[in-house]
Amino acid sequence: MLICPFLSDRLRPGGERKVGRAAYDPVAEQVEEEANVDAILQQLKMVGESKGSLMYIDRHVGKRKAA
Repeated sequence: MLICPFLSDRLRPGGERKVGRAAYDPVAEQVEEEANVDAILQQLKMVGESKGSLMYIDRHVGKRKAA
């Protein structure tokens, strides 16, 4: 079991809640995806209008594995 402070009704000592992996995985996946999007946005801001760099980023993002 994983400890997550905001899910489930089964409290552990100290106010932490006990959560199964099935409840945690979608949250972890969402956090990871938001981090990926943020990284891509930072790259886009950095390269600006450079066509070659935009093509490189496009190729790199296109090679990502689907979750």
